[in-house]
Amino acid sequence: MRIFRQLVWKFLRANRMRTAATIVGIALSMSLLTAVIEGAVSGVRYLREVEIEKNGSYDLIRSDLNAQEAERLSQLEGVKQYSRITEVGWANIHSTNEKKPYLHIQSAEDNLKDLIALHLTEGRMPDKADQILLPEHLEKQGGVKYQLGDALTLQVGTRSVSGQRPMANAALGHREEGEDANEAEEKLVDLHEQTYQVVGFYKRPSADLESYFCPGYTALTCRAAGDGRYTVALTIRQPEKIHTWMNEHPDLLKKAKIHKDLLQFYGVIGKESWRIMFYGFVIVLLVMVVFGSFSLIYHAFSISLSERTRKYGMLRSIGATRRQIRASVFYEAGILSLVGILSGIVIGCLGIGLTLHFLQDLISRFVMSTPVRIHMVLSGAGIALSALICLLTVLLSAILPARRAAALSPIEAIRQSRDMELKAKDLKTGKRFHHNFAAMMAKKNYRRNRRRSRTCVLALFSSVVIFVSASAYSAYLIKVTDQRAGNGPDVFYFYSVDHMTSQTADLWKQYREIEGVTGFAANLSPQNINSFSADRANFSEDYQKKLAKEQEPQANGQQKQVNGQKEQYEFDGQLNFIDDKSFSQLLKENGLSQEEYMNTSAPRGLLVNRFYFKDVKGEEMPPLMKKEAFPLQISGKRMLNLQGEDARFDILPLTIGAEITKYPWFESDINGIYYPVSAMEAVLGRNSSENGSGGVTLAFQTRDHSKTVEELEKMEGKLLGYRGSVYDRLANAQTTQATILVIKVFAYGFIILISLIAITNVFNIMSTGIILRQRELAMLRSVGMSRRQLVRMLSYECIGYGVRALGLGLPCSVGISYLLYRLIVQNEFLRQISFFLPWQAMLIAVAVVFAVVLITMRYAEHKVSKVNLIDALKEEVV
Repeated sequence: MRIFRQLVWKFLRANRMRTAATIVGIALSMSLLTAVIEGAVSGVRYLREVEIEKNGSYDLIRSDLNAQEAERLSQLEGVKQYSRITEVGWANIHSTNEKKPYLHIQSAEDNLKDLIALHLTEGRMPDKADQILLPEHLEKQGGVKYQLGDALTLQVGTRSVSGQRPMANAALGHREEGEDANEAEEKLVDLHEQTYQVVGFYKRPSADLESYFCPGYTALTCRAAGDGRYTVALTIRQPEKIHTWMNEHPDLLKKAKIHKDLLQFYGVIGKESWRIMFYGFVIVLLVMVVFGSFSLIYHAFSISLSERTRKYGMLRSIGATRRQIRASVFYEAGILSLVGILSGIVIGCLGIGLTLHFLQDLISRFVMSTPVRIHMVLSGAGIALSALICLLTVLLSAILPARRAAALSPIEAIRQSRDMELKAKDLKTGKRFHHNFAAMMAKKNYRRNRRRSRTCVLALFSSVVIFVSASAYSAYLIKVTDQRAGNGPDVFYFYSVDHMTSQTADLWKQYREIEGVTGFAANLSPQNINSFSADRANFSEDYQKKLAKEQEPQANGQQKQVNGQKEQYEFDGQLNFIDDKSFSQLLKENGLSQEEYMNTSAPRGLLVNRFYFKDVKGEEMPPLMKKEAFPLQISGKRMLNLQGEDARFDILPLTIGAEITKYPWFESDINGIYYPVSAMEAVLGRNSSENGSGGVTLAFQTRDHSKTVEELEKMEGKLLGYRGSVYDRLANAQTTQATILVIKVFAYGFIILISLIAITNVFNIMSTGIILRQRELAMLRSVGMSRRQLVRMLSYECIGYGVRALGLGLPCSVGISYLLYRLIVQNEFLRQISFFLPWQAMLIAVAVVFAVVLITMRYAEHKVSKVNLIDALKEEVV
């Protein structure tokens, strides 16, 4: 085999340009594989680090343990690291937050910061039993303010409800999460006086340590005697097997809280749709790279071996076996792979490393501006996987050319007569080509050597499919991120009220007066009214037809209602009571009378007159009611309780004065019904027990959205007594723009690189294929074909390749784009995104295909024109 290896090196040196092109193709493929896999590894590692920075590195946390249970849990097999927290007691801190009146004092071990994220805002950690670290939300939500060095003298005791001790995070009055509070009175018992010195302040800890229902603010001390109850936070050696590990110790871990936000990045916990979307994205990129690389490398080997067909024939004639010929081809593939893979690793790591470095600030914006910065993580397993995929791609690409080279007989290889085979059926081209000699010869050439022609078409086809599919995938991702930003006010604030009364609106004035707020609106919606009915004659024809179509397969009772045997139709909607100022503005924008609609003694509502069905996407939604039906009477079904068979409801008569075409600036509900909040008691009645609970939405336009969010967080404990939910839409929109920019950088960078592979492949195949036919082209010239006719023939051939490739590639791209769309919309909140075609990418693909065809044709024409006719014909004689 030594002689064959020497010949391989001579072949590589003899055609340095082709060797370099093949190595570049392998290196480019390897660099893309490395960038995709290392980028995915770095991204997941970054998300883990962000979650650890925000909440801690613990895998699970277990509260309400006694000393023996805490010791057992700490020493379980499989525990990697642990930290124990001892409950010292509870003290009434006189908080303004009625549902969070206590200071929950706990003694932490020194290594707690290794597992729980404790972010100091001022001061230091305590190192003595008489020192204390206070949470900053004690002042923001509880209205209790201390400074560094202050002394706290507290009456510390134990919580007691009806003589029993509740769990540590149980809500006030021993209310469990998600349950109604009972009427039991809670008090502190076994009180003793304790004095602490304030040594620092820290941000609110993880919800697993202090739940939102917990009635106390978690304060930390150190080396203090406890009351016998412990909390243990720990990590395990194999987090991916956490469920199995927990099932082995049900007595200790049944009530443990898993760190879900962290473990989902280990692929252990979380929505299946998230994993499908993320890993699907990586797999799609890898498939595209492998597909493009295989085509490039396969055709590079095919062309290289075609040029050496005669040399292999001579080796076969002097005794070389087929096995030796195949081995020499694979040896060549190994040499090229070694150089290309090593180069690709360096290029890929540098490329993804520099990309992540320059995008650090942008990426950090859509993970809540943590100090953690993304960086490239060198994964040995990731690089090994990339190298293995690339090596397999090269070897698979070399198999067919190697088998073809070994299968040729010596005489056939030396004469290269296979390229000149012509069958009778290949002579038939149809009458339409008889008047155009160049087109007829182009057709004959395509049919005479279908393998080479199909290779050219396949190369163009793969280029079109890769480019359009990659563009479609990036477009869907951008659409997803853009949709999540939403439109509307700068900041939203959501909270709930137990009973809807006129006093609900008394708090709104304080929110309106927040410094920097330029626009304010408030909306109160009862949670027990979401179904309405009206006379069938008032509904639009479109709605009646659609409803009949939707309910046709249902039970006879529904069919009777649809067919008009019942006078009432039902529809879903949302009853809203908005602040009087916003309602007055809404009337003004819709040209309606202030006196008529602001009359609280005879309230008249406004209707967003449209209806929505699942198959109506991106279309103008038809009206719900006929325009001539206004004013109209409707009925609302008000649920009085939800106790199974005992469920009761009453009918609430409502008057709708008009439809509105201009919706409130802060929302646009489907079938929303609006009244001023001053008319709430006139509409619902004065019995607050019947009105039930409601949801409140506050909307803000502001000069400084971050400042408004900060003020809202300070006010929520004082005004509401419990935690609401703040949504900074403007910050989210800015984050979305950063996300879109990052996606574009990665997506279009990938598209450009993969397109370069495809274009190089196409140009290489088509130009070399024409150049290798210089003998047959010389023969055509020798029998009278002019140079102009020869150029026209080559032009028809190249255009034929392009048309065939586009005819196959564009429909296939549409199908793949749809599959990618289905992959994206696995998540529930993304299913409203409609499928669309990347028309711009398709038009660019068409333009690029014909540009490549034109350039290839000109290049081949230039090369062929330089060949001496006599010399080309002499090469046919052996």
